[in-house]
Amino acid sequence: MKRIIILCLMMFYSSAPAQASQLNLDPYFGFGTSYITAELAGDKAKSTGFHFVAGSTLNWISEALAAELRIGFGGQYTTFNGDLRLYTSYLLKPSWEVTRQLDMYALAGYSTTSVSIAGKAQSDFSPSFGLGVNYHIPNESLSVSAEWLSLYQSSDSSATAISGMDISGISINFVFEYY
Repeated sequence: MKRIIILCLMMFYSSAPAQASQLNLDPYFGFGTSYITAELAGDKAKSTGFHFVAGSTLNWISEALAAELRIGFGGQYTTFNGDLRLYTSYLLKPSWEVTRQLDMYALAGYSTTSVSIAGKAQSDFSPSFGLGVNYHIPNESLSVSAEWLSLYQSSDSSATAISGMDISGISINFVFEYY
């Protein structure tokens, strides 16, 4: 019985590193600041925001595809007497290498957005999409990116008070990558 258990453990141990190396996860994390615009009933309001980024390249599917989670905080919208309290985005990030240091990428997924308008807090989710460019600093695990991201699009099917609002932003991100 002991021999069978030892044999099973040896087989598991010898196959586990191969399975992990096949996944070849390249995690990254970062932070960014945004200039966020909200539009409601023809009025526009602008504020600054801050977000955290965590993601990983999905190498087992494609080296040019990543999955990303963002958690962000917005600022005050005096035009609407409100604020963007919190947003969470779940995004896929396909990229195209332009040069060795420069990538272009798209963002597609969903965001949950929590806003306060005239003292009334509402939350809703919406498809999110965007475009960006990423510059990898040579010989470093650091990159800088600039992007546009639509966080929330109004929908007639939404039952919340933010159903008539569109929220998007332009961001600068600093990302630390593990190779």
